[in-house]
Amino acid sequence: MVMSDGQTREQPGFAGKRRQLVQTATEHLRAMIFAADPDTMIGSLPDLARALGVGVVTVQQAARILEHEAARAGRRLLRASSRCRST
Repeated sequence: MVMSDGQTREQPGFAGKRRQLVQTATEHLRAMIFAADPDTMIGSLPDLARALGVGVVTVQQAARILEHEAARAGRRLLRASSRCRST
């Protein structure tokens, strides 16, 4: 498949560029979330995609990464709290 920049999905570098784009979007999305007031919506997928200069799928992938990070952090907290004994 030929992309708009002339590269194909099979060419080396495409996956790396894609990964970097998602990583950058994840970092920006994380910053937007932490900058917002708690319980505040930060925007719709199309609005976030426009704000970040990426496609909706990239925003979805970034959100999935952040959800995974939150789930891992929650599991670590649960394990740590289960090791603590109240007296």
